[in-house]
Amino acid sequence: MFKKTLIAMGTLALALGMQAHADSVAPEKADGAHMKDPQAQQAKKTPAERRAGIRKMAQESLNEIYSKYPDAKDQIAKAAGYAVFNTGSVQVIFLGAGGGDGVAVRNGKETFMKVAQAKAGLGLGAKNSRLVLVFTDKAAFDKFVNKGWAFEGQATAAAKAGDTGGGIAGATLIAPKVYGYQFTENGLTAEATVAAGKYFKDKELNQGK
Repeated sequence: MFKKTLIAMGTLALALGMQAHADSVAPEKADGAHMKDPQAQQAKKTPAERRAGIRKMAQESLNEIYSKYPDAKDQIAKAAGYAVFNTGSVQVIFLGAGGGDGVAVRNGKETFMKVAQAKAGLGLGAKNSRLVLVFTDKAAFDKFVNKGWAFEGQATAAAKAGDTGGGIAGATLIAPKVYGYQFTENGLTAEATVAAGKYFKDKELNQGK
């Protein structure tokens, strides 16, 4: 009987020891997962580092377009402006919503921006998903940058209305005077599809740039 009691106590002590070890390791694993979280890493970057990353992403995206559609380089240079967004580094803004960051450029002037989407759309959150917008009209560009323009299923309406401003090589007409290119993890897509979303200025990144 005594022997059985010792065995039972030993088994209990072993089980408690294993649980204590698991509890001590769990927080470390959780911390490690947090460190690898892209959102956590993004939050640790300085505004200057984030701006540099966005500029690099934007230029690489444009270079990919120019490589596939050489005529687009001159057309985008002569356009009223353009904007490039990384929609793959999704930042959760509120429950069930996500977005990304990017930069709008006109005559060399940069305006750093964010995009928020209430519902997941094509490309949102997908690895290496990006969106390039080209504006053939200054008023459309200014509205986009200054008034927090929102896309709400405008592509169909734009296609029906037509665009007298001339096309942009390889781009999809997604709103009046606005053309788009979309990238996924497989590269530049044949047609851009923009989910409903609101685009607005990033106050933090536009300070001290």
